[in-house]
Amino acid sequence: MTFQELKDNRIIPEKITQKAFLTACKECGITVGDIKTRKFTQEEITRIYINRNIAGIVASENAKVAHDSVISVYDNMIANYTNLYNNVKSNNNLSAEDKKALAELIGELKADRKQYESVKKGLNIGKDSFGYDANVLNGIEKFANEKLTGKMEEQDKELAEVYKELNALTAESAKYKTKFKKLGVSVKISRVQKRIEKLQAKKGKLNAKQQKIVNKATERYVTIKQRELIDYNRKLAKEREYTERRIQNNEDIKNYNNDINLTSQEITRLRSEGGIKNNLNAFGLSVEKRVMESRLARLEREKKRIDRLKNKKGFVNLTQQIVKPIQMAHGMA
Repeated sequence: MTFQELKDNRIIPEKITQKAFLTACKECGITVGDIKTRKFTQEEITRIYINRNIAGIVASENAKVAHDSVISVYDNMIANYTNLYNNVKSNNNLSAEDKKALAELIGELKADRKQYESVKKGLNIGKDSFGYDANVLNGIEKFANEKLTGKMEEQDKELAEVYKELNALTAESAKYKTKFKKLGVSVKISRVQKRIEKLQAKKGKLNAKQQKIVNKATERYVTIKQRELIDYNRKLAKEREYTERRIQNNEDIKNYNNDINLTSQEITRLRSEGGIKNNLNAFGLSVEKRVMESRLARLEREKKRIDRLKNKKGFVNLTQQIVKPIQMAHGMA
């Protein structure tokens, strides 16, 4: 398979650059030539895949899959906040201050999403803590990873020497014409191949250990972000309920003030015109006005309660978390 076919068939990650691939080939003793047409054998693919540079990219890309699911939750959350804001931004029964607070929450969420995307893009096995926050890996894990990285470099160097030896023997065998001479070299090639298989098996175990450490760090980082998203979801639920209650409360207050004013005007008119019937009607309207004033007073008290409740914990009771636990693949893709 060619370099592009290896990526198309997901034998190596799609995001592996040509430069990184060629570096791995050089370290593995593989001559490439024209990378567009060069077809790699299964033995060469195995060499490349376990090379620490390629294995590191594989481990990083596997971890990034977990981050994609969290980023999609950020996108859904931003869409939900934006929908709420769009629904209320032209409503005169919600204050400009409330609308501004909602817009600021959207901005905060977008900034957090951008920062998370930056961490995902910067994920690198070669970095301290892989590019996560410094506290994601503890001291023991950092030390273990440093030792592991050192062993992987040693294994790659040893493999590079044995690959070089195998290439030389293969070239030597191609020169000979007789079965006798070819058989002698074939025995040497077989011994070298067995050494390579043992070294590759050791290297594969080291790669798997590193993937496990990366997965563990990723799980911790994802858990941190899940908690933050759950908090955003609480805020969203709180804002949604608050805006609905605030809009309805303000509308009710406005309507009662309107009807009280109209009723007061009608009472004034009836009393100014005089007469028993008008006075009786004015008395009835006065009773209605007192009832409406009582209800208006309750609405004003409710308005204050809504403001207090907005900043009080427990205003909204969430029954479900918004993010399902991430299932990490403790192996290489």
